[in-house]
Amino acid sequence: HDIIRTWYAIDACGNSVMAQQQITVTDCRPEVDISINPNPVCLDGSVTFDAVITGNYSNPIYRWQFFWNGTWVDVPGGNVIPFTKNNIKLSDGGRYRLLIADHIQNLGNFDCNTVSDEAELIILQPVAVELNESICDGDSYSVGTSTYTQAGTYQDILTGSNGCDSIVNLNLSIIPNTEGFLDTTICDGERILVGETSLNRDGQFVVHLPNAAGCDSTVTVRLRIQYPSFTTIRDTICEGSSVTIAGETYTSGGSYTQ
Repeated sequence: HDIIRTWYAIDACGNSVMAQQQITVTDCRPEVDISINPNPVCLDGSVTFDAVITGNYSNPIYRWQFFWNGTWVDVPGGNVIPFTKNNIKLSDGGRYRLLIADHIQNLGNFDCNTVSDEAELIILQPVAVELNESICDGDSYSVGTSTYTQAGTYQDILTGSNGCDSIVNLNLSIIPNTEGFLDTTICDGERILVGETSLNRDGQFVVHLPNAAGCDSTVTVRLRIQYPSFTTIRDTICEGSSVTIAGETYTSGGSYTQ
């Protein structure tokens, strides 16, 4: 900025003269551009606070600050460039800035120090996924590189799409396979359909079907074949009489088949 100084002089005769002096004041304080890397950062990760400084003091003093509860507070150990902070917690998220001065006594004097623009640190929290799954007895369920075959509650930590931990809580239940027994009789020449299996001969068979839950259902079938039976009836009647066999009435001599 410029400062203009003006002088006026008047002699005894009332003559006046004016003189001006223009002084240009240049801000000699350094320019600073701060960065936080990585940002966003995963919970429990590490970040590095760094700065690019143009026209720095010959013996600069640094102090990183964090905005907390409405005021700027010094970051413990934050007096170097670059500065690394480990084991990041949720409470570490927020606004940061850097103070630079030529002497430690001038760090808090805003007429003598340099204050950077602010940078905000963003904390990424782990993603929690709740899974309630059921599998058939004998099957398996995989989460990441873990494979489970027994009922129970399991937890796996995977890497999420944002590069941070993803916690998977699995509640796994086992659906038991079912068994059944079918004892039936069919006539010779007929067949019985069990699922997609067609049976038409005497014997015991094991058929595997999916049950209502989609798991294996084992059905044991005992099949009997009923063959036709033949009976010969010889009978004699008086002329004019009749005989009824199995609902059929006969009045004449001869051979009949039912």
